[in-house]
Amino acid sequence: MITGINWWMIIPVLTTALVYAVVMYYRHPRLKLSPTLKRFLFVLRFAAVALIAFLLLAPHLIQTKKVVEQPMVIIAQDNSASIVSGSDAGFYTKNYLDQLQTLKSKLSDRFEVVSYTFGQELQKNDSITFDEQATDISALLNTVSNTYYNRNVGALVLLSDGINNKGIQPELVATSFKIPIHSVALGDTVQHPDLGIADVRYNKMVFNQTDFPIEIAVKAIKAKGQTAEMELLLDGVLVQQQRINITSEKQVSDIRWMVSATQSGRKKLQINIKPLEGELQTLNNQRTIYIDVLNEQQKVLLLAKAPHPDLGAFQSVFEDYYQVTTAYLRSWTLDQNKYSLIILHQLPAKGENAEMLKNLLRQQPDASVLFVVGTETDFTAFNNLQQLVNLTGGGSTAVVDAFPLIKKEFSVFSLSDFVGNRLEKFPPLTAPFIDANLPVTFQTAIHQRIRGIETTIPLLGFASDQARHYGFLMGTGIWKWRLADYQQNDNQVVFNELVGKTVNYLMVKKDPRRLQLFTENEYLLNEPIFFRAVLYNPAMEQVNDADLYLEIKHQESGKAYNFLFSRTDSTYQLNVGRLPAGAYNYTSDLLYANEKLSFDGTFVVAESTLEGRNTVADHALLQRLSQLTGGSFRLPSEIEALPTQLLQDPSITSTATYNKMFEPIISFSAILALILLLLSLEWFLRKINGSY
Repeated sequence: MITGINWWMIIPVLTTALVYAVVMYYRHPRLKLSPTLKRFLFVLRFAAVALIAFLLLAPHLIQTKKVVEQPMVIIAQDNSASIVSGSDAGFYTKNYLDQLQTLKSKLSDRFEVVSYTFGQELQKNDSITFDEQATDISALLNTVSNTYYNRNVGALVLLSDGINNKGIQPELVATSFKIPIHSVALGDTVQHPDLGIADVRYNKMVFNQTDFPIEIAVKAIKAKGQTAEMELLLDGVLVQQQRINITSEKQVSDIRWMVSATQSGRKKLQINIKPLEGELQTLNNQRTIYIDVLNEQQKVLLLAKAPHPDLGAFQSVFEDYYQVTTAYLRSWTLDQNKYSLIILHQLPAKGENAEMLKNLLRQQPDASVLFVVGTETDFTAFNNLQQLVNLTGGGSTAVVDAFPLIKKEFSVFSLSDFVGNRLEKFPPLTAPFIDANLPVTFQTAIHQRIRGIETTIPLLGFASDQARHYGFLMGTGIWKWRLADYQQNDNQVVFNELVGKTVNYLMVKKDPRRLQLFTENEYLLNEPIFFRAVLYNPAMEQVNDADLYLEIKHQESGKAYNFLFSRTDSTYQLNVGRLPAGAYNYTSDLLYANEKLSFDGTFVVAESTLEGRNTVADHALLQRLSQLTGGSFRLPSEIEALPTQLLQDPSITSTATYNKMFEPIISFSAILALILLLLSLEWFLRKINGSY
């Protein structure tokens, strides 16, 4: 069937060809050919011109094509450090890798084999190093489910020890997982004598000339009658020691030490437990943490129209680090405190004194401001209070449920995919129905999704003027996110990270320097390290037309790493990759218009001991995943039988689909060959008969 044209257009096509042929052979006075030859040449010319004119209409031919998709088998290898933490580590670094390669080779004879490794990150590759410092099986299942939706995937082969220490419970994902999981149980299920640091609780920021607590949970397994010897070092100097008598085969002891902060700056604290004689796993016998000792406590003002659960949610995140004042506008009077951050909850509000807020901001020129916009916000007063964002619409009767949707291009601070995936499952905020006029420099972190439709209206975003940083949360009810985080994940990691990074960014004073670098204060071991940089010319226009270099130096070893930033749009971006644990100094400089600009700072790569906290393989988890999805469970010694099982599985077979394909007729070589044949034959006959 031919489509793409209206069939009445054939009439002008045929008319054009007819007129062309008539003029050529019946209106040409010098053309002396026999009547028979003339009629034959007339037909040739008519047919060639008609085909060419027809092709100018760009017709398409509808074809039904059969597409056969070979079955796919996904092989996911656990790449975490716990795999090689037991007594059989040598097997997994030698013989096991050969077994895995043989498995892939046998399956690839009939199936399309796709290989993944997972741990801290999920990667589509065959590089197995067993050095990842966390395991997130739920992220693997979610990615496979989303990536291969409606694909012919016959099986997921999951090779893991079942130790899951990141993300949500894998069983929750497996209940709706459509692909059979055939699990191969790795690791050591034997519990050996072990001492370890199960948990460390501390504040990351403390204040100079104060004593601060460090609480340590020490676990002891199969070490009854022995003694655990602990020590705490502050910047390499021994400050605490303690001995713990182990009185049972499974014991957890809580230790609380008070440490004095006598100097400001970043301090390294190292907690050590002397290993037992013959202890196989010593990865969890040491923990290194870093604490920032501040000279002065920063102050935060939480100012609202009326009491609201949001205020308690905000306060729960940073009350341990900052001096927080919560007040209500009608009963509050201007004070002499110097605030670093002012949070205005539904202020300026209708019927309230907006002039007092103007005086507050005038009195606090260095304070950043976070606006929480709600149905009580007076948009006229809001627009007058700051000159960056202009809001219209809204009102108490115009309310929408605004679901969060992470903007992938957001770069003010990093939000991991882990945070984004969890956040988008949170309940909506109550937002006024608004239209927002935003400056070009506005950075949207979270969009509003309303009734399933992604909008351009920000739910959370940031902007700055010459005086201060501003944050804009376009909705109330963030307390529900904190509650949902705990209900869904048994922790509040996502909520604390989102609010914490928002506050941390706003608390940083606006930097007048023309070269500025941005990175996180702390990374986990084996976590990639990212930098973003901005450069301003003397007119304070953002540019990136000069090479920008970065030197990173490990504070203890002195080892230096050098990098060159890549240029993206008008900014600089750099992925440093992974660095060893420790504290680092970094310095960046460039030469711009014969002027040398530089920027320096510090960050920490903290040792992650998630893989060391539990080294006993959880084969029961793998069995449950296989049972929930209709797969099988095997030990490494049975891995050779897995290819036979999959090859004989009648449900893993090729699938055929019939798709309608629209192909332009001009792409068919036979049509072009026919036109050339007609024109060539006409030319040849004219030539041999003495006509050109």
